[in-house]
Amino acid sequence: MPNPLRATDLFVGRQQLLAEVAELLDQGQSTLLLGGRRMGKTTLARELTSTLVGRTIVRTDAAGWGLKTEASALGALLSVVRGQRETEHSQATWDDIVEVLEQHRPLALVIDEADRILQPAWGPGFFTFLRWLDDTHLRSELAILLIGGPALVLFQDQEQGGSPPLNTAEQRYLESLDRDAVAELVHLAGGTVPTEEVMTLAGGHAWLTTRLLAEVWQGRSLDEAAEPIHERAASTFHSWQHQLGPRALEFLRTFPPQGLRPTDPNWASSRESARFARCVGVLRQEHGRLCRGPRIFFDWLDHQDPDAIRWDIAIAFAPQDEEKARTIRAHLPDDARTYFAPESTVDARRSDDQRLLPNLHGVASRLVLVISTAHYVANHWRHDEYLYLVSRGLRAHFVDLGRLPTSANGLAHYGTTPSELQRLAHTLRQELGYA
Repeated sequence: MPNPLRATDLFVGRQQLLAEVAELLDQGQSTLLLGGRRMGKTTLARELTSTLVGRTIVRTDAAGWGLKTEASALGALLSVVRGQRETEHSQATWDDIVEVLEQHRPLALVIDEADRILQPAWGPGFFTFLRWLDDTHLRSELAILLIGGPALVLFQDQEQGGSPPLNTAEQRYLESLDRDAVAELVHLAGGTVPTEEVMTLAGGHAWLTTRLLAEVWQGRSLDEAAEPIHERAASTFHSWQHQLGPRALEFLRTFPPQGLRPTDPNWASSRESARFARCVGVLRQEHGRLCRGPRIFFDWLDHQDPDAIRWDIAIAFAPQDEEKARTIRAHLPDDARTYFAPESTVDARRSDDQRLLPNLHGVASRLVLVISTAHYVANHWRHDEYLYLVSRGLRAHFVDLGRLPTSANGLAHYGTTPSELQRLAHTLRQELGYA
């Protein structure tokens, strides 16, 4: 008999959220569906049908697009709207997309992994196009569902007055499964383990809960089932760490065992970190109180050395500007802990992201330096990095800003002449506490 906890069509505990999203799309209301890795976003999206949303539904996954150019991404989009494989058209134009959408309206367009579109330099322009389709051209005849992680809600297009991915989109977050849903999964696993213990271990996180109970269904005790989960989940936990960022991680490390209530003194200052943690699935809401999520994750987090990824300064730069980065570094004290991409790798599998988005991906540093030259802007700049730095009040310096704003929240800006780089290095020494 197949293991019911490994069934690809397993869908438990999200019926109300599914109904809400379907109703929004039926009304022509575009929506952001937000959640951390393996929270069940794609599983929920698969449950959406044309019958539920009252219009033709087109699904696509940006992970399968050619993201090298906007034209290649538009080619993938054109293909799926026409009912073809995403690789059918190598490129397309905005006019091509407008024409095919007009032919299929009313339409619900579901784009999974939409936060990947934030990565290329042309990404903001693509979202400008989606906003025009949604707000002006097709309006209620097109409902767009963007599915992704927390970076989607952080995005603001600085060249369009800080516009979000979609101007009027509703936001819906996937959160941890409640006790009734976990009890249903426990029943599927044979009902041999207490629901309360499963809640404690997996915290209601959908993926952790089903993986844990899949082991139980095969005859293992909870303790025996938890052991392989610890090993298999490490890469996922690293991804959560990257999604959360350093501030939310510090919040989790000091999170009180008794939880937090809105009446607690530090609730207001913790609200944003708590929202991210709930979105990723490591905190959950219960009886008006914010509680710890998966004990499996917190055990793993307790064994991570926060100082192992903590630096005095993190330098982000394009490969063409390595000489500038080295010039600045040469003027810093030898004992200043410098995250310098060619020599420092926290996670080899994400080395490119670590280089370009140091603090966004868990390289917690006291100071961030972004050498945002024309090379960086054209090939590497991701607007979520800029927003992350600004919104969290991190101490940051930008060099030669290119297309980015020339002033924002008191951030310091410098040019790239030798004298300006020396002046910058002197400022960095002072801010890092060196004479």
